[in-house]
Amino acid sequence: MEFLKMEDTLNYYQKKYNMKKQLESIATKEGYISVEPAYFEDYERFTKMNKRISKESMVQVIDSNGAILVLRPDATTSIIKELMPKWEDNTTLKVFYDATTFVKSNAGLIEGKRQFGVEVLGANAKESDGAIIQLALTILKSFSSKFIIEIGNNKFLNGLIEALELNDNEEQTLKEIIYYKNQFDLENFIDQRLKESIYYDLVRDLFKLQGDFSRIDMMLNRYPLNKTMLDGFNEIKALNNQINNQDINKFIRFDFAMLSQYDYYSGITFKGYLPNTPNAILSGGRYNPLTKMFGFEVDAIGFSINTSDLLKEMINYE
Repeated sequence: MEFLKMEDTLNYYQKKYNMKKQLESIATKEGYISVEPAYFEDYERFTKMNKRISKESMVQVIDSNGAILVLRPDATTSIIKELMPKWEDNTTLKVFYDATTFVKSNAGLIEGKRQFGVEVLGANAKESDGAIIQLALTILKSFSSKFIIEIGNNKFLNGLIEALELNDNEEQTLKEIIYYKNQFDLENFIDQRLKESIYYDLVRDLFKLQGDFSRIDMMLNRYPLNKTMLDGFNEIKALNNQINNQDINKFIRFDFAMLSQYDYYSGITFKGYLPNTPNAILSGGRYNPLTKMFGFEVDAIGFSINTSDLLKEMINYE
């Protein structure tokens, strides 16, 4: 019995090592270089950037000067914070990381989540949107033949939410409803707040805007769209044209009601799912405004993979 336990342990660490090396190999072949994200973020700045992240879930510490910090909840913010103050015009940078992010559980315990991620900074937006989706496809294909990547656009949702002219509390409430895809709460919200809005029907049908792009395109002809929403739609349309082929289509679906827990996304967003893991195993998107907050606005896109869940898939569902 002890031998079996030891064998299982060795198998676990061997698969973990192989997974890490495979991810690093794919990234380096595509020209990415390794970076190490910083461990701490300024608490006040991070919470202002991400209003829907529970403050209770963050691991807070106090430094020697009495400032409140938070133990790395997000690797992307840590990387951008380090790179932007040193940024030079016309630079293009592709980086990857293998790091742990931290949250506090309901029981007050610190939990670490291992992530592998990539970021592309300073590259042409249209080209890098397609390239980053292709990289996500390559990585997921290397571990499984069955997966789905869902693609949305925060610009579309931001344009809609801004057009509704909600107050801060209403906006955060609506974002929570959209994030959790709660149709019942959505209908209650629009009946109470949006009965007179020209966007009533669009918000009511928001969760139906998913699946095949051509179907969504036909549906959106029914509704009024402002310029920001049209810009978001056209970005998805351009991406669909760029990646559209028979080998890829079976892995791709679109979701115009996709919302990340982070508010810094400003364009294309996407999530990857494996069949035996309920939550997204891969998530990312375009986050140009985040770079501006640290001193220099550049085109920026990336994604992270929950390697803890990926490893479980590799071990339990071979």
